[in-house]
Amino acid sequence: EEVKTLGKRERAPRKNKDAPKGKRAKKDKDAPKRPLTPYFAWLADNRKAVADKYKIEKFTEVTKKAAEEWKALPAQAKRPYEEKAAAAKAQYERDVAAYK
Repeated sequence: EEVKTLGKRERAPRKNKDAPKGKRAKKDKDAPKRPLTPYFAWLADNRKAVADKYKIEKFTEVTKKAAEEWKALPAQAKRPYEEKAAAAKAQYERDVAAYK
């Protein structure tokens, strides 16, 4: 009787070496990009000001402080960003409908 050892198992080489390792499908590069949310639109305009105000250099810390400021911001100050985001979302939905 032959006894099999528990040594290293030989791996079968992948057939397509250029294929992605996971099972996730590749994103279509021609698909329309999702629009910015009101917060990220505001952050794009105010990131430098927040970093200078709190004298922060780390990207993550600036984002945390900016999130605190966004939450404290009155609705009146948020309104222009929300309107821009709504318009961008409507345009995105039209682009997706045309794309499909």
